[in-house]
Amino acid sequence: MPAMTGKGKLSVTARAFGILDLLRDSISITLSGVVAATELPPATAHRYLAELVELGALERLSNGGYRLGFRMWELGAATDWSRRVRTAVAPYIEALSMETGHAMVLSKFDNGRLVCIERRWGREPRIYIVHSGQEVPLLDTSAGWVVLASQSPEAVHTYMDGAAVPSREDGLLTKLDKVRRNGFAVARGEPIPSQLSLSVPVSNGAQGTDYVLTLLAAPGSNQLDRYLPKLTGFARDIELRIRQTDRA
Repeated sequence: MPAMTGKGKLSVTARAFGILDLLRDSISITLSGVVAATELPPATAHRYLAELVELGALERLSNGGYRLGFRMWELGAATDWSRRVRTAVAPYIEALSMETGHAMVLSKFDNGRLVCIERRWGREPRIYIVHSGQEVPLLDTSAGWVVLASQSPEAVHTYMDGAAVPSREDGLLTKLDKVRRNGFAVARGEPIPSQLSLSVPVSNGAQGTDYVLTLLAAPGSNQLDRYLPKLTGFARDIELRIRQTDRA
């Protein structure tokens, strides 16, 4: 997230959401962590945190940290879109996980971010898998490459320039060209050494691929491409269900 300094360029609402955004990948945050991430003065950051606690958006912990409050959970659970889509696609994700024995993730790309919306574990306990609601890195995952392959060159360079850890441009662009030719992406070492993933696009929106289906395999797994026909078949079924849900 960009620094919040800059002579009032960000509104109060944007700053508050920026603080809440820090909890996407963390269970809790601290005042010092908020100051470091946002570059807000400590007194200002403390005021924001106190107001968010008062509103129920955050909860103050006994150790002085902060986590998302129950009110945020209520709002998320009440979201009609999320409930309808996850209910519609869950049987497909479950069936695919059962048939392949591997972990499955369905992610949605929106507003520059790829986020896991549904997941299932496979039979392999050594898998690392993102949580629902957790952001999936664009530059280092097969799901991210599927999304980026549908983006304009200008958009790809924008994401690369904004990355916390710079990526080698030539290597990434070569991978994206391969994804465009093949229609799928395979990544090794995602996000832990030797773990494998296979991703296919589910549907395309106005700004490129907006849903991605990913199979995650444990280190030592071989011939992931044998799952490609099944994965693409389920992707078409999931796309149809999402369209039906959006029209409902």
